[in-house]
Amino acid sequence: MISDSFSKEENIKNIVRLESMLNVIGKLNAFTATTQHIKKEYLDGFNYYILIFNLDTRETTINLYKANQINEATLRYMSLEKTYPKGSQYEIVLVSGDSIKSLQKAYPNYFADTAMFVRLLKRILSI
Repeated sequence: MISDSFSKEENIKNIVRLESMLNVIGKLNAFTATTQHIKKEYLDGFNYYILIFNLDTRETTINLYKANQINEATLRYMSLEKTYPKGSQYEIVLVSGDSIKSLQKAYPNYFADTAMFVRLLKRILSI
């Protein structure tokens, strides 16, 4: 936990512990790589997307599904969640949208520029 009631040193220790436990930098870097990839791809014409983030390699796999394939997308998502449970090197997300712009609007956290935050976090971790 980070708090004003803790000393600066205690807060830094907590940030280091939390980053190590949550792999924040790895996840944010993977999400950034994915959004750059998504922006380059032509995804219009599809309605459902399974994003598979490999946090170790920063590679992303995107499975595309049309509106009439929601059951197939859901089954695939559930299968992937069982194969790669929370805490594994993979982050699995099923999102919906009718265009890349609607995805960016509906899921802004996946498309945010996190570079400055990562730089600041790395600076704190190096103290």
